[in-house]
Amino acid sequence: MTENARPIIYLDFDGVLNAISTGVTQLPRITGFGGYRRVKVSSYTVTWSREVLDRLRLLQDIADIHWLSTWRADTAIIERELPVKLDGWFDFQNDDLSHSGKLEALLIDQAEAPRPFIWVDDEEHSYYRAAHRDGLLPELAEHLLIEPSTFAGLSVGNFELMEDFLSRHSGAQ
Repeated sequence: MTENARPIIYLDFDGVLNAISTGVTQLPRITGFGGYRRVKVSSYTVTWSREVLDRLRLLQDIADIHWLSTWRADTAIIERELPVKLDGWFDFQNDDLSHSGKLEALLIDQAEAPRPFIWVDDEEHSYYRAAHRDGLLPELAEHLLIEPSTFAGLSVGNFELMEDFLSRHSGAQ
């Protein structure tokens, strides 16, 4: 791993920034964030909070943040419709219908440029944990898995964990 390598956050969209919830009024109590609104993005209704996006932008001062989402190149649509602009996105192939292929994309990126990372995804970590348990993963840089509630998305507690991790791994940036 490169000394003082800038950490990276691999970020999903649905269930992370997009709260898959029908009860928008309940989200502030669950997440600690307010200001939720619904908008149409392409043909989908997206529920998001400006407070969540503002907190995410603060992390860009100390980490690179890349989309790792099945929206793939369509993350450009998200960035046009919501006030969010990340550092890029990962394209990945998936021929295995048992999972999305996100883990493989993360492993390829880490093999090319190992550095501390946070993976934020509401549903992919069970596949990661099984592969890790079974010894199927290479040794990885220090990392943190954040698994928000699919229905609520990121919470204040999730951000506190990420901020603590990044404060220990961001070097003298």
